[in-house]
Amino acid sequence: MNEKRMLAKYNKLVNFGNETLGMLRYKIIKKKEYKLITLNEKYHNIHKGERCFVLGNGPSLNDQDLALLENEYVITVNQAVRNTNFKNIKTNYHFWADPVFFNLSPDKPEDMELLEVFKSLNTEDNIPKCFLPVQAKEFVRKFELDKYMDINYYNSKLYFHDEYNKDIDFTKFIPRFQTVVQWGIAFAIYMGFSEIYLLGCDSTGIITGINTALGKDSTDTYGYKVSQNEIERLKSVRKTSEIETEFAGWTGIFHLYKVFNEYCKKRNIKLVNCSGKTIIDSIPRENYEAVIAHRVTKSE
Repeated sequence: MNEKRMLAKYNKLVNFGNETLGMLRYKIIKKKEYKLITLNEKYHNIHKGERCFVLGNGPSLNDQDLALLENEYVITVNQAVRNTNFKNIKTNYHFWADPVFFNLSPDKPEDMELLEVFKSLNTEDNIPKCFLPVQAKEFVRKFELDKYMDINYYNSKLYFHDEYNKDIDFTKFIPRFQTVVQWGIAFAIYMGFSEIYLLGCDSTGIITGINTALGKDSTDTYGYKVSQNEIERLKSVRKTSEIETEFAGWTGIFHLYKVFNEYCKKRNIKLVNCSGKTIIDSIPRENYEAVIAHRVTKSE
């Protein structure tokens, strides 16, 4: 048996254990956490047959008219609020996933600036549903984010691999992914969207990693202005991992986009990358403006 088949077989065994004995233990030992994720049942298939846009934070966002999303369902991620057009997007759902975001120190200006980014998610006329890993609940409690934000939780325990074919259920353990956009895609599937379009998924984060390691400027690899505090925070994060580990992570990111494309095709879900520029080559491409125009034409 080759290595790839052995890994898939191992992942199947782990997933099976997590969904049976693991979930049973979780219900008993982590009752409060379990209740938090079961609240996601209200989102299951609520957008069945509709379409949505999942936005990364790549610089190509600056070349696209995000105001066109006004009447669309939108999922944003991470520090999207730094984008000058964020208020016009009126995002419906917002995801955070990376553990580094939930370990903030009141003594660090860069961390407190990031906390303000969290708090800025709500705008005058829009309060999106915000999703964090359930392990971040202490972070939410510490900074009292649940007092003025619509906080929801999920728990990633499974492995997402080439032969993964189970339905993604946000009321139970879901797979771990490699980048927060992929959590957004998974949630879009759970909500029943039949068409999922990606924007700002340039994958320029790989350039950010290289530039940060070299001590170079990375401000042009995001779809928003990067503050000096954020530059300092990125430098601190860079010191916590080796470049080899970081590149291995990027290999996983690109592979899981390919896996997602196959997963969606099996379920007759249209997954399309409309990013203006991107190095993701495993997902079909379409023109953003043409996709928007097609909706307008149909409605007329």
